[in-house]
Amino acid sequence: MNARLISVCLVFIASLLTIPGCGGGEGEDPLTVAQLVRQANSICEKASERQFVELGKALDRKTDEPSKSARQAELEEATVEVVLPEAGTMIAELEELVPPPAAEGKYNSVIRKLKMGLKKAEDSPKLFLSGKAFVSANQEASELTLEKCNL
Repeated sequence: MNARLISVCLVFIASLLTIPGCGGGEGEDPLTVAQLVRQANSICEKASERQFVELGKALDRKTDEPSKSARQAELEEATVEVVLPEAGTMIAELEELVPPPAAEGKYNSVIRKLKMGLKKAEDSPKLFLSGKAFVSANQEASELTLEKCNL
């Protein structure tokens, strides 16, 4: 009788492990569209605030050069040192979100375009400063109502 009871318990436990969402499955449940938008915008807003503060600190540490070209060089250097690394962190945090199936393709496309824009900006900070590095990413982010995620 004990062997039969143990067998029944083992079958029951095994069946619990196969229920979706139990037993440390393959990942988290997808967010709703509203949750995705709220969480993504929050990530982007916090990243933007950190960028602004750190960029201000970086520019304050620089010498006050009178020439426009020297000031442009300082701005490009601060962009590379502060803004772009923070953008990379923001993108990594956005990648951790699990979009709903209905928005998955568009959301993943935004992430891909943000990564491409970051690569362009790293290669040419002037492109970032001109607003051209993230044009397509910003457009798609806006379509998903991720207004805070425009770089």
